[in-house]
Amino acid sequence: MRISTNQIYARGTNNLLDQQTKLNQLQNQLSGTRVNTPSDDPIASAQIELMKQRLNSTQIYQNNNQNLSSALNLQDGVESSVISSIQSLLTLQSQSQSGVLSQADRQSLGTQVQKILDQLVSYGNSTGLNGEYIFGGSQTDKPPISRSFNPLTNSYDYSYNGDSKQRFQPISSSLQVAANDPGDEVFMNIPAGNGNYSIKQTANPNNGTVVALGEAAVDASSITPGNYSITINTPANTVKIVDGSNNEVLGSPFPYESGKAISFNGISITLTGQPADGQSFSLQTGQNQSLFATAQRMLDNLNAPFTTPADKAATQTENSQINMQLKNALSHLTLKRADLGSRANQLSNTSDVNANMNLINQEVVTQLQSSDIISVTSQYQLQLVSLKAAQQSFVQIQGLSVFNYIS
Repeated sequence: MRISTNQIYARGTNNLLDQQTKLNQLQNQLSGTRVNTPSDDPIASAQIELMKQRLNSTQIYQNNNQNLSSALNLQDGVESSVISSIQSLLTLQSQSQSGVLSQADRQSLGTQVQKILDQLVSYGNSTGLNGEYIFGGSQTDKPPISRSFNPLTNSYDYSYNGDSKQRFQPISSSLQVAANDPGDEVFMNIPAGNGNYSIKQTANPNNGTVVALGEAAVDASSITPGNYSITINTPANTVKIVDGSNNEVLGSPFPYESGKAISFNGISITLTGQPADGQSFSLQTGQNQSLFATAQRMLDNLNAPFTTPADKAATQTENSQINMQLKNALSHLTLKRADLGSRANQLSNTSDVNANMNLINQEVVTQLQSSDIISVTSQYQLQLVSLKAAQQSFVQIQGLSVFNYIS
């Protein structure tokens, strides 16, 4: 068969190019990487790409984990400080109940309570490193806690200006963790009184020395929700209890007996002391009271008149409620902080799992991508010899001509 000169050159050139391509591939593999382009090994290349995607996703999860850990640590630090403040308030509250304190002594305690209250508001308006408010829910651009003077009560009211949303971040393909707790859940929604109902003496009239205690419910599950008014009438010396619709309870009025528990609708209260006509108390069920309102209530009680027996009886009723409320707040914040600890454990455990998965995926990539240096070196030497032989053969063929044979 006749082969033209062009064909000879084309075949020779293509052979040299193929040999050179193979040599280049082997030379690349000498760097330790077997798969440099998809054409080197399409199946391995696809598997490597999948592993790299998993590695990238896991790194994002690990970054989220680290950010969450920082956020939760910051919140935990704030809540730890809040708990310390509550414990300080409990100590001051215990001191305030001493019978030897003067009005000036109580006001001095009130000055300390005011400082703690101001600090609590500051804690509620804590910000993170990025300047966002920690306890605002999803509304992180404005202070969540505010206070305003109420001329009707001659005291201060506290409001929550955030929302109840939590911000979640994924830390694995199947797990999201809350990055925050909204301030209404941390500071505002704390069960009032004994956790089922709270009692407060009506401001006017206040001439008797009756103290109202309501530290335990008869049956919390049978409490009839609502607001109740308890009034003592003299000289008949009777007690009248009405609900929010002005319906009499217990077939009242009934005789007043100092120190005897009064039970109705799952509620139990004890009235002790010498009544004055019209002395009354309000009772509310199922209410919440913010930590700030409790501290303010304590402050107002310390600054209240403390001269007459009636004054002291009124403060004693308040003392009972404030004691319970501070203990409720301490329990509430302790549980909230425990929940943060649970989330921190989740982060730690998931981080370990992600780190192990990263090691496994990276090992798979290495196995798929890495070359056997000894084997590649041997192949490279053989390919180099083959290329040189092809080059020499091509040179010799170039020199062939029919005139060589004629001569």
